[in-house]
Amino acid sequence: MSFLFAMILQMLVGTYGEQIYKMKVDSVTFEILGCDTVAVDNASYLALSSDGKYFYTVSESGADSKISSFENKFPYRRLSCIEGVSMDPCFIVTRDVATDQGLCTYLMTGDYSGGSISVFPVEEGYVKPASQVVRFNCSGLDTVRQRSSHIHQFKSSGKWLFASDLGGDRLHVLKISQESGLHLDSLFDVRTAPGSGPRHMAINAKGTRLYLLSEVSCELYVYMLKEDRTGDNIEMRLIQRLFIGDSDDEVIANNPLVSGVNTQAGGDIQLHPNGKYLYASLRNGADKIAIFELDSNGMAARKSSCSTALHPRNFTILPDGCTMIVPCKNSDLIQFFQIDPVSGLMSEMAEKRISAKCPVLTVIE
Repeated sequence: MSFLFAMILQMLVGTYGEQIYKMKVDSVTFEILGCDTVAVDNASYLALSSDGKYFYTVSESGADSKISSFENKFPYRRLSCIEGVSMDPCFIVTRDVATDQGLCTYLMTGDYSGGSISVFPVEEGYVKPASQVVRFNCSGLDTVRQRSSHIHQFKSSGKWLFASDLGGDRLHVLKISQESGLHLDSLFDVRTAPGSGPRHMAINAKGTRLYLLSEVSCELYVYMLKEDRTGDNIEMRLIQRLFIGDSDDEVIANNPLVSGVNTQAGGDIQLHPNGKYLYASLRNGADKIAIFELDSNGMAARKSSCSTALHPRNFTILPDGCTMIVPCKNSDLIQFFQIDPVSGLMSEMAEKRISAKCPVLTVIE
């Protein structure tokens, strides 16, 4: 779909509630033209099939966690529901793999409380039991939040997969094998600062820079990525680390776990389509989008910020680079912001807000 010329945005909205929303939104006025709901508990993350025929949801519900699939047309028939999955899946993506049997589809989930990455085969929209579960067993400085591994997200670049472990203060690096289906092999770990709590990542188009946002310490880590000559190994080297919260106090920045000091939390991180700017959501009182300008070496400099409603988590930048959609969980609304692709600065289109119960994610078709 071309977002430059499409008049209607088809938008799935994930929530921490009892339903997801399927909205039709005017791409000029951002008014709702239609809205359906689908009953799913705690569908905090969603994914579309590559052909748009199906969508897949997590149910981040502790021991009752599930993975579900639906037809992407009214009445959105549920095709499958896999129970007994690794606890609290909070991230889900699809991946198509060319095999001798033809094109095969897989789901991969990041499982927060389970501390794992799960792989599920999919056939015509029907999710099958997991073919692989990669578990991690790490812990961190915070004895409450970091007793065990918490896989919050993963990003892939070519054959490499990088998984953020909030509980273990690590990035797990894995290799993706696709010779006979999809299989993950663990390679090595990269440690972040104790108590940092890695959360979300973005990788540039060339696959040479990885940007990591930590939730607990509210920091940005920038890594150089470089394959060796054989293409069989990859090097990760930290080239920048900076505190991105509101305070400039070095004591607070270096001691994020001091009780009552740093309650700010990093949320999501996204690159602008032109690759010149980086955006990060901050929550828990900060409630804003921080804006960074990237130099020719991929190093980030804080440029500005833009206030949001309460508790922005994931956000979406449309492919034309001119609009950002920000669900704000604790304000029960979705905000729309205009982005200037030249300067990277953004401003809210205040009259364009959409009400929704506990929204945390938007997926544009």
